[in-house]
Amino acid sequence: MEKLVEEMKTHICDELCLHPRYAESQEELDRTCADCRLSKYVRRIMDTYNELNCFEKTQCAALMQKYSKLVLCNECEYSRMTESTGIWWCALAQGLDSDLIAGDGCSKGKRR
Repeated sequence: MEKLVEEMKTHICDELCLHPRYAESQEELDRTCADCRLSKYVRRIMDTYNELNCFEKTQCAALMQKYSKLVLCNECEYSRMTESTGIWWCALAQGLDSDLIAGDGCSKGKRR
């Protein structure tokens, strides 16, 4: 994004801005450019972009935080398999009350 905004700013300054044509010296042009609103707009664009793309403020980060204590059954020390049937089940008293399938999990399990 920064590269794209910088390219836009360069194009505007070099191709569209009239000040370089009328400035009598480089110092005068530098003073004019220093007061240019375009730099302020570019900073606001980048600040907004960075704020919107801050991972800690995304819904994904909120969901990851909310579900960080979930343990998938295939990672849990309480999951057991019945040898004769090949069916997985939860050995925890307050665990899931059915056969386990891929993707099952709970907040009461312990990672192996």
